[in-house]
Amino acid sequence: MEYKNRLTSTVKAFWDGDGRSIDDAEGRKKAITRATRDLMARTLKRIVPETESFNNAVICALLPKIDEWFSLPQDSITQDTFDEWHHEACKEALSVLRAFYINQDGTPVAYGKAQKIVNMTMKGLYCLNEAKKKNIHFQYCHMALDSFILEWFCRQVMPWYNKGKKATERIKKTAIVSWSVIPEGDGDAPYGYDMYVKHMRDYFDAEHPYDGLYPLQAEFFIWSEIQLAMAAESLYGQDIGKEDAVAEAQTRWNIQWTDGQKKDVNKQFERCKQEFKLRPLEEKVAFLRTRVEQLCKYVNVTETTYV
Repeated sequence: MEYKNRLTSTVKAFWDGDGRSIDDAEGRKKAITRATRDLMARTLKRIVPETESFNNAVICALLPKIDEWFSLPQDSITQDTFDEWHHEACKEALSVLRAFYINQDGTPVAYGKAQKIVNMTMKGLYCLNEAKKKNIHFQYCHMALDSFILEWFCRQVMPWYNKGKKATERIKKTAIVSWSVIPEGDGDAPYGYDMYVKHMRDYFDAEHPYDGLYPLQAEFFIWSEIQLAMAAESLYGQDIGKEDAVAEAQTRWNIQWTDGQKKDVNKQFERCKQEFKLRPLEEKVAFLRTRVEQLCKYVNVTETTYV
């Protein structure tokens, strides 16, 4: 029950909703505005004057759709009704995106950016006061696909899905593109948006991770945890050198080298990095905390607060 017990505080740490209620139109607008900040406009070329507000245009497009969704009676909420509504909302967002921007190479903006706006809006709405009374309206929400959620997908969902599958049926990491250029897909199209949603749902239904939280709730934890894991993995071995890292790892994990690794420190170090990648998050966080504290001492940095 660890995750369920921490859910409320974790949601508030992400965003406290500025004290607004989900029943407040201004609160819903703020959730949309926060979502448009994740656009990564630096990868896009604006095609309308700066005097025209992209944020206001998105609010005008999405707010009626959001009001429509949350006005539905609870007994009409199903996975299919949500997916149909979500598809329409993404089309609205994509229409606004394409009216304001093109990609730097001149190609149209992809569905990946639209899903990010819609899904981050729903995540923001969940942070508003009184959102719990609308819990069933969030039950079928999708996780917002970005680089971190896709990395989590590759580490957790993809191996689960691929287990026992023929090579031709497996998801291939090399075929997974950046979230911002993910196409819409139709459920059967490989590597389209719908593929990720389907496999994530199947994974949650089968494995019940995160104390049985539904995907939107679990995302509040996943997004932070995968960043911590990747930060630790990036730092691993960089501060003490390959030889010391190998010696430490062999003592800690009792690694048995293959014949090809025994006399090659570079191969041993690569093996250690792979071993570290498999360690539980708690161990990675402990490593990260210890190493950062050590590095701060080297440069005489005292603890402070980053705002």
